[in-house]
Amino acid sequence: MKKVYAIILSSLFCAVIVLGAALTVFLEKPDFSEEENRYLADFPRLSSFSLENSDYFDKVETFLSDRFPMRKELVSARSLLLYLSGNREIGGAYVTEKGYIERWSEYDEKNVIDNCRAIEKFCTENENINTEALIIPTAARIYKELLPSGAPNVDQDMIYENIETYLENVRLINPTEYMLASKQEQLFYKTDPHINTRGAAAIYKYFCSKHGFELPQNLTYTAVSDTFYGTLDSKVLYDFSSPDDIEICRYNMMPTVHAVTRGIDRNTLYDNEKLSQKDKYSYFLGGNYGEITISTYGSTGRNLLVFKDSFANVLVPYLIKDYDTIHLIDPRYYYYDLDTYIQTEDITDCLFIYNIKNFSTDSSLYELLG
Repeated sequence: MKKVYAIILSSLFCAVIVLGAALTVFLEKPDFSEEENRYLADFPRLSSFSLENSDYFDKVETFLSDRFPMRKELVSARSLLLYLSGNREIGGAYVTEKGYIERWSEYDEKNVIDNCRAIEKFCTENENINTEALIIPTAARIYKELLPSGAPNVDQDMIYENIETYLENVRLINPTEYMLASKQEQLFYKTDPHINTRGAAAIYKYFCSKHGFELPQNLTYTAVSDTFYGTLDSKVLYDFSSPDDIEICRYNMMPTVHAVTRGIDRNTLYDNEKLSQKDKYSYFLGGNYGEITISTYGSTGRNLLVFKDSFANVLVPYLIKDYDTIHLIDPRYYYYDLDTYIQTEDITDCLFIYNIKNFSTDSSLYELLG
């Protein structure tokens, strides 16, 4: 009887796997996952060359994993079981009292060196431009005491030391200590790796102290959404954390702005339409674009060029009071002649704004600068 029961269970299990795989292949599913804010894997093309390639079946496995029926529900159930068993690392994120903290266990030193050399090259070729690098730590550095005991965690202080060594002619702005002193406040989103509006304010205050800029007064924070679930929540897919607020900050020296993105003029740095979407962080600047030009109608005599990743998006609204124009370049999406652009726009200052993890992994910066 036990043998018959085991055969029935095994048969049912196999049937579920086969049926799920068949439905995955034949049922139509969207190519983009709104829940996870990413494109799902396509079925790899079959050819004699692809069969010889060792990663072909890995791609098939990824395709099946991405598009398996009821994937969200299955991942949620798995996350709950892991949590109940005492595991606090789920889907590449640690579940802590400050929300989810992204796991980062290793970094590519070569990528750091290549990016630093590209910045040095830019500085050498543009000696008349004041060039600096603002590198932002991750939540795993600021709240590292909240990580599980023995959790692998990259030594970000060591990376900062290396960057400072490699950047011989460029000033490195490292806000880590200032953020540590301000960490009683929530500086990062609970469900997303990005700094939030208050974290950006802390970084900006440190930036002002390094440049002698007047600090903004009477900062007022207003929530424009209280239902933001970020990319870390999409990895965990279980409600261990409450949603985040998307906030904007107003202050008494805030200038009027005119922003141009893909030829579209706006008198704001925010896109209200994004608040109805899953990726509400794209409310800031409307998301990531190759180029955004911001005019502040100021008279500082300073025109700022920013090479950036997405961490800069929430910080830019603070910088607008200190420059006449701000030109944002995201190397991941910029494909035009940079030298001509710099000469045309009369750039006086350049700031590289990157999260330290992205700076250690993204190759688009040194590919653009050469």
